[in-house]
Amino acid sequence: MNVCHCAECDAPDLYCEHGVNLADAECSICAICGLCGQPGADKIPHPVHWPGERRPDRELVHAACEHAACGEAHGALSDAERESFLRSLW
Repeated sequence: MNVCHCAECDAPDLYCEHGVNLADAECSICAICGLCGQPGADKIPHPVHWPGERRPDRELVHAACEHAACGEAHGALSDAERESFLRSLW
């Protein structure tokens, strides 16, 4: 493995012997969360969102932010609304 450094923060990024970035995304320190706008985003957001769920405006999110956004939207829907949405996915 080779170590290079992020151009934004100088944190190490790991590359395999073929030059492929093993993180396959932005530097984990510089990666800005598409939900809260803070650095350190650690995952790609899920592709399906509850009606009314906040949607990220960047490629990565914090897992905790995504969990909170999902929970808020889920909690705001009635049982019938949740069931109707889930049936629409089939």
